[in-house]
Amino acid sequence: MQVIIAPEKITKTKKPVIFLAGSIEMGKAEDWQTKVANQLKKYSGTLLNPRREHWGEHWKQSVTNKKFKEQLEWELKGLSQSDCVVLYFSPKAKSPISLLELGLFARSHKIICCCPQKFWRYGNVEFICQKFKIPLVSNLEELIIKLEKSKIINDLLPALKKAIINDGLFSYGVSCYRSSKPERTNLRHILLALPCDVFFYLIFIKSNG
Repeated sequence: MQVIIAPEKITKTKKPVIFLAGSIEMGKAEDWQTKVANQLKKYSGTLLNPRREHWGEHWKQSVTNKKFKEQLEWELKGLSQSDCVVLYFSPKAKSPISLLELGLFARSHKIICCCPQKFWRYGNVEFICQKFKIPLVSNLEELIIKLEKSKIINDLLPALKKAIINDGLFSYGVSCYRSSKPERTNLRHILLALPCDVFFYLIFIKSNG
């Protein structure tokens, strides 16, 4: 997956776009965003990670602070444009902004929530999830499994199908396959019939944008 980290511009994103919302609070919450990104790197799509590398702990919390406002605008844009919002509440953090985001996007039908029972406001999170039918899991492992089983992310085969059609190579693959086995044709056979250099070219080009 393509990963865009704040405050990088959110442009040329690959679908689906998944926003990694939730606990950050530098020094308190673990870097769960990197863990999720590593687990999902084999899939096609874009991850928006708000955990920026250089965050000023003593920045003035005001819209008059350009960098502070830049971060807020980046997050709101990413949340609004995403196809899915992954929302994680770390039991080691208070996460007031994450609670705000849960309330703000509860009706969007695009949240997958991960909240361990040790989180200090677990009951509130649980209630909102039940009220608005938001999927709720208790740990990051379950979250990753939930994402992998969902229709949100695509595996390599659908991504390659789109790549072949977009690159005008679908008909070429059909002809390669039918030249040897004309009785039937499906996508998997077409992919296997493509010359190796073309096949790996598609993988490389589409994986690297």
